[in-house]
Amino acid sequence: MVDALGAVDGPDDGRDVWPSLAGMLGNARRVLLVHHWDADGISTAAMLADEIERLSVSVRGFTPVIGNFFLSPEDRSAIEHGPGHDIVLVVDYALPVEDMGWLADRWPTAQIDHHLLRHDRIVQVNPVVDGADPGSYPSASWVATGYLDRDPDLLSVYGVVGDVGDRVRGMPVWPAVEAVLERHGLTLGDVQRIVDLIDSAYKVGDREGVIAAVDVVRRAAGDPSSLLNNDEWRGNLAAIDREMERLLSLPVTERAGLTVREIETRFNLISALGRSMAAEHGAALVINRGYFPDRDQIYLRRTDGVHVTRIIEAARERGYSAGGKKEVVGIVVPKEETDRALDLVYRLSGGRGAGAGT
Repeated sequence: MVDALGAVDGPDDGRDVWPSLAGMLGNARRVLLVHHWDADGISTAAMLADEIERLSVSVRGFTPVIGNFFLSPEDRSAIEHGPGHDIVLVVDYALPVEDMGWLADRWPTAQIDHHLLRHDRIVQVNPVVDGADPGSYPSASWVATGYLDRDPDLLSVYGVVGDVGDRVRGMPVWPAVEAVLERHGLTLGDVQRIVDLIDSAYKVGDREGVIAAVDVVRRAAGDPSSLLNNDEWRGNLAAIDREMERLLSLPVTERAGLTVREIETRFNLISALGRSMAAEHGAALVINRGYFPDRDQIYLRRTDGVHVTRIIEAARERGYSAGGKKEVVGIVVPKEETDRALDLVYRLSGGRGAGAGT
């Protein structure tokens, strides 16, 4: 179905060429945006919704089950039997090949992303899989900004800061990010607070709140103060802060050069906890045994320059649901597979498996 996405007119620097947004949509009148639940996915979806509606095309958002790196049977049913759409755009969400194939069998499908997973059956607007420096495209929002030929704005910046935090200061995009901050009289700390508020919906497990957040950030594109004063998000953040304080008080161990913390929480805080630990220790592994009733979450983040892509590949080869980038991997496994998955992570991190010394 890729041919239905229109004529190709893209960059000439050796990367795959991409259709324009209008060419991608073709004769479609209804677009489904399947977007990730975090600030980058939300901000990128907001940006795309703006541009799609300017073409007089209707757009609807959808977020899969929070915490999954795949489409569950529930997700597939909702997509197939929902209000209807003519094309699917997958945004900041590294769905596995099987799920992308399922979508492409039914609708013209494209993806705007920056994760390291190539799909041959769809149009991928993704400079990173085409060989570009990930530091030049640290977020899907930054990819979309360039693809849509927009000047960097707050939506662009929310996605970047959401994904890389204050590490953005050392990246090639920093001068452009800094210019946006200065234009709006914001500090990087202000934007981090806004990102935390946007992320609060997914962290408390509010899936409908994630979908609604796309319109909230769209309406506030020129007024960041309205996001800082969003009462619902501030309430979420207060609950999250209390839970994070509890989780950070739990003991850690050292295995295979990783700082490891096991947790049980119904909040989706594994990424936030992993970021915090990696910022302090350089390489952090978090295992959450309390989010899903039948599965466990594993999250590894490294800020020490060691890439984890081989762990992602090995996990997928075993049939695990896994995704990530060069510095981060997330894996969701059935509870009976957790120890084997951890053995894999420890072994490929340089250790001796689950029994590696503490």
